[in-house]
Amino acid sequence: MKRLIISLLSLVGLCVSCNDNDVDGVSFDSSVVKPAEDFTDPRDNNTYHCVQIGNQIWMAENLRYQIPGNSIAGCYTWDEEQVDASNATVDDETYKRIATEVANDPKYNGWPQYGNKRVTGTQMIMSMIMMFDYGYTQADVDEYLTYYPDYYEALTAELDKVRDPIIIAETHFKAVEKENGGYVAKYGFLYSFDGAKQAVPEGWRLPSDEDWLKLEQALGLNASESLRNEAWRGSGLATLLSEGGQSGFNAKRAGGNIYVIKTKEYNYVNKDDSWYYWTSTSEKNTDGADIAIIRMSAKYSDKVWRGTSPVTTGYRDVLYSVRCVKDAK
Repeated sequence: MKRLIISLLSLVGLCVSCNDNDVDGVSFDSSVVKPAEDFTDPRDNNTYHCVQIGNQIWMAENLRYQIPGNSIAGCYTWDEEQVDASNATVDDETYKRIATEVANDPKYNGWPQYGNKRVTGTQMIMSMIMMFDYGYTQADVDEYLTYYPDYYEALTAELDKVRDPIIIAETHFKAVEKENGGYVAKYGFLYSFDGAKQAVPEGWRLPSDEDWLKLEQALGLNASESLRNEAWRGSGLATLLSEGGQSGFNAKRAGGNIYVIKTKEYNYVNKDDSWYYWTSTSEKNTDGADIAIIRMSAKYSDKVWRGTSPVTTGYRDVLYSVRCVKDAK
């Protein structure tokens, strides 16, 4: 690809040189930064510190809204792979456990009478376990239990909850989040491009490239310098925007899931070294692939990269952090 993009993003040791046309540094005026009211997301009660920079209000924390469906919907924690729940099943032990719980549930009052006799929960459990013991499959047990339609309907409803792709994905997320030590609480979620657009709360927007240009220029980046593309721009700009910087933007070096040129794979890389943020501005590459304009910073440079990134290759989505913006009133 003519613009394939993002090759710099995976090279942590890359040496950055200054172009002769660079404007040396940003001219920062602290008066452009003002406190802004915290925002509590009514969807999940997460509260975000905010900051006004110029005529924009930005969240000063990475978005951590958990989209229902998690990885299925483009919302990931660190090292999480997408769940394939297209053929979700339960094992025999889980089936027997849930079937036993339904059979013994007191709200069903011992189950109704079938034919000339009353079939108790205990009898259904014994019949079911015997079938499993004799090598029958879940499909065989299902067929047997259809003779007891009330029980079978209640059992199917409970099994469907376990088979539900959204529940499976959330369970998987919780397990990975525990393994990685609580990434989301510190860094927010990593989102696919489509996930990022879904995750933004009402009253806010996923910032466009133009929104980022306004932010950078408000912090003192020369307008012509800011418009450079596929380039590192503005000495000192990354320092202002990164965690602890004077802008109050407080960008976290959350890493991302990006294309690694050496291995030609998509991997989680650069946690605590780089930050990557989606913009809402997308376009087509020369070969027709979807790409989006992003911003990134790395520890080896005090500039900010403005360039394009693949959205996906079909193998998996690229994943970056999200900040939200709105106009100051």
